[in-house]
Amino acid sequence: MIMNFKKRKKGASFNSSLFKSRKDETLYLRAYDDVFSSYRLKPEEIRVSTRFGLTHVNAFGSKGFPNLVLLHGMGASSTMWSPNIEALSRHFRVYALDTIGDLGKSRCEGRLREGQDYARWLKDAFEGLKLEKAHIAGVSYGGWIAFHFAIYAPERTEKIVSIAPAATFQRIRLLFFIRTIPIFLIPVKRIQKHLRVQFIRWLAGLSDINAIEADPLWRQYLCGASLARLRPVAPPNIFDDRALKNITIPTLLLVGEKEVIYNPQKVLDRAGRTMPNITTQLVTDGTHMMSWEKKEIINAQMIAYLLD
Repeated sequence: MIMNFKKRKKGASFNSSLFKSRKDETLYLRAYDDVFSSYRLKPEEIRVSTRFGLTHVNAFGSKGFPNLVLLHGMGASSTMWSPNIEALSRHFRVYALDTIGDLGKSRCEGRLREGQDYARWLKDAFEGLKLEKAHIAGVSYGGWIAFHFAIYAPERTEKIVSIAPAATFQRIRLLFFIRTIPIFLIPVKRIQKHLRVQFIRWLAGLSDINAIEADPLWRQYLCGASLARLRPVAPPNIFDDRALKNITIPTLLLVGEKEVIYNPQKVLDRAGRTMPNITTQLVTDGTHMMSWEKKEIINAQMIAYLLD
C-alpha cells in the first residue's frame, strides 16, 4: 500500500508515541523540513504501510535509475542524507526512509525488539515501494540494520554500503554511554542542552560550538532530542563470525580514522577477516558523522562502488 501526500491534513493526529504535544511535534517537523529546504531539495513524499506502522519515505531521482535505499543513524531521521542526495540522485532512484520508531515522519504502531524486526520492517517497506531489489546504504544504526536485512532478505539486496555501523563488528565503547546516559538522567534543560552539544562535539570531532548552532542538521537533532520522548530501541548487537561469513552480498565498509565509538582499525580487520565479499576503507580524518562532513569523499566512494 502506497500513499502519496503533499502535506499533513489540518487536525490530523500527531505522533503521540514520540511527542508529548502537537506543538512539540510541529516545532520538530519545522526543523525537519528546514533541512531539506536549506539544501534546496524537494522530496517526493511517500508513505508505505508495514506491520510496525506507516513509514515515511523521501524519494529523489529518476524512476529509471537503479534503486538505492538510504537508512539513517539513530535520532537523526532521513534528512541526515541531505548533503549526499543531490549527488546520489544523479545516478540512482533514491529512497530515504525515516526508520520506524525513531524520529522523523514515520508512525510506529508496534515495538521493534531486535535486529530481525528492523529487517522485517524494511522488507515490508520494499513491498510497499514495489522494490524487487535495491542497493542499501546505512549510517551508524542504519548500517547495522542493513546487515540484518542482508541476512533476512539477501534476494532483495543488491549491494551494501555501511558507514560507521553501530556495533556489528565490535562493542561500542563505554565512553559512549558515559557521555549519553547523563543527558537523560539530569532533568535540567539547560544542562541537558550543554551535554548534548558536548556529545556532538565529541562524536563529530567539532571544536566550534557556533558551527553546531548554524547547521540545520544539528539544529534538527537538538530539537528532536529536547522535544521527543525517550524511546525504547533494540540495542545494536555484534554479529558472530558465522553470521558475518554468511553475508555474501557485495559490501563496502567505510570507517573514519577518527571514529570514537570503537577502534576503527579493529573493525576493518574483523570485517575483512570474516566477510567473504567486502571492501573496506579507512577514511582519512573521518569521524562518526563523516557521511556529511566528508560528503564529497563519501559520495564518490558510494557512487563508484555501487555502479561498478
